[in-house]
Amino acid sequence: MNTNNNFQNMNCGQPQVGSPTGQEGVWVPVDANSLPFTVGGNVNEPIQGPDGSYYCISPASPNYGPIGANLNNAIPTPSSTVQLPAIVQPIALVPYASQNQPLVQYNPSYQPEIPLGNSGDPVYKAKPYAALSVSIILFAVASVVALALLSCLKSVSSITGLDAVLGLAQKFNLGEISSKYYTEVFDPLSSSADIMVKIAIWAIPIIFALLAIFAVILTIKYLVKLGGRKSPRCFSVLAFIGLILSAINLVIFMMSDVILGHTLTVELGMYIALGAYLLMFILPFFAKKGAVVVDLEASKRVYTYR
Repeated sequence: MNTNNNFQNMNCGQPQVGSPTGQEGVWVPVDANSLPFTVGGNVNEPIQGPDGSYYCISPASPNYGPIGANLNNAIPTPSSTVQLPAIVQPIALVPYASQNQPLVQYNPSYQPEIPLGNSGDPVYKAKPYAALSVSIILFAVASVVALALLSCLKSVSSITGLDAVLGLAQKFNLGEISSKYYTEVFDPLSSSADIMVKIAIWAIPIIFALLAIFAVILTIKYLVKLGGRKSPRCFSVLAFIGLILSAINLVIFMMSDVILGHTLTVELGMYIALGAYLLMFILPFFAKKGAVVVDLEASKRVYTYR
């Protein structure tokens, strides 16, 4: 743009041109976007604008040169020297591949849907092994009967497991109770200074009481399994503990001369109780793990999908 009417060579590009009025002046750069009108014309040709000032389109900076055209150029040669805009490639950070794809979220507690089965599909359940449950129940009852009615040990006379438990009741004066175990074993040996003797005479009736309680609990447990048609297979903790306690009592009776200094003989009831607990512990493992049968009643039910 020419700021006065004096003549001067313009300094807006190459080659330089003079003032259109022949008078001295200065050419200054102007941003074409800041003008309220459009400036046309050719390069280095001064043109008077609507505001009365003269404008000239300057050529490109000499720092930029034209691209030589040849057959090896992958980029076509422009018609004039131009400054191409910078190319910015944006990276789309979105949680989906396209706008048509729904947004998803990870759910660690997801459970797959159970497919709807056909109405005729069979329903399976664990094989109940009812015979094993019945056998265990019978052995549990047999152990209680043996402890209560049969002779389990003999001192001077034969003593049942129930009589040994009643010896504790007589020790604490719980009613009018007369116990052979208290008279023949507990009372004579309780005055001994040997700590092992005191532990043994207390342990014998306590073990008999625990064996009877465990047998009753096991009877109820396997009755429930039998009624619910469930498999009896399991590791029976009560049967295992009862087996160990029976073995401890048996050892005390067999080594009574050494432990107590008093002879106690093992009787039939103790052997029956020990054998019953051994069978109650082993028999559940005869039920095959993972064995199933068709649940005929459940297979006939009508199911709806919701």
